[in-house]
Amino acid sequence: MAADDRRMLAMKVSEARKDDHAYFRAIDTQMRNGGYQALMHELMNLDLSNFEIRRKPNTYGSVGQKLHTLPSVAWWWYNVLQDGCYKKIEMYSSLVGTPFGEFVQSTEMLDSYLIARKNDPYRHGQVSGCNEFVTKLIELCPSIERKRQKSQYSRERVRGLQVPDLETCRKEFERKTNMVGLIDWEDDDTIGEA
Repeated sequence: MAADDRRMLAMKVSEARKDDHAYFRAIDTQMRNGGYQALMHELMNLDLSNFEIRRKPNTYGSVGQKLHTLPSVAWWWYNVLQDGCYKKIEMYSSLVGTPFGEFVQSTEMLDSYLIARKNDPYRHGQVSGCNEFVTKLIELCPSIERKRQKSQYSRERVRGLQVPDLETCRKEFERKTNMVGLIDWEDDDTIGEA
């Protein structure tokens, strides 16, 4: 489900009453014995003066659908934000990097994305190069700044990104994907543990 999807409602329904035939039989009995009329009365007397028909509700159910259908870079970024870190390759070994509040080489983040992309079952919205990757990442988090800075491995200036703190990144991601306050982020005390 896209961030601007036009479907009206997606619900996540509790399984608490699953296969509870007596419960649903009681509802059916109530509805057949004046329940329809009572429901109609309730609906006819409902105050809709502040109701905006064009504003659809954003539900936890729709968030789940949106997260499962994110384009490739957004899917990777969501997982980085959820974990508070990303995998990077350094000298032939896999390490965990925490880019938040730091300068990170663009190619390092692209490499992490490319590794994660292999596990993307949908393969939609993939990018073809570093510039396209960075552009899409900045769309998801406008506070990320493009910079050039000296590399820790050489005296050359490298292209990179100044990434804001984790909380800012998460808030901007929620805004850009129209899921403000609906994503269940991991606790901060588990950030960076992999």
